[in-house]
Amino acid sequence: MNQADKVAKGRQLRGEQIHSAKLTEADVREIRRLCVEADMTLQEIGDRFSVDMQTIASVRAYRTWKHLDPDLPRLKKRTMGERLRELSASSGVSVSTIEARRARGLTGDALIAPKHRAPRKEYTRQG
Repeated sequence: MNQADKVAKGRQLRGEQIHSAKLTEADVREIRRLCVEADMTLQEIGDRFSVDMQTIASVRAYRTWKHLDPDLPRLKKRTMGERLRELSASSGVSVSTIEARRARGLTGDALIAPKHRAPRKEYTRQG
């Protein structure tokens, strides 16, 4: 009841008002823009703003800073199949190979690494 009253009367601290906030409103707007427009990973964006990638994911998903620009375009959620097809198309590794590697617990670059085969030995007849 007290919490709801505080929010209703505008006494709830939000965003930059919180003394431990590491991001500014301008940072949050830039992060959301980068998530939609830039070809950067959450880790790269996090490194740019000196925060953990989970912080970036929370900002992107409006779990934090939800009071700020709620009408901005959001990142469209893709299904796992869509992500696998995009990964397959960009890497040249088949979807079934990526799925098999995921099932074995591989992640990141290991999902799309080309197979490394030992060169065939040339055998000659001795006679």
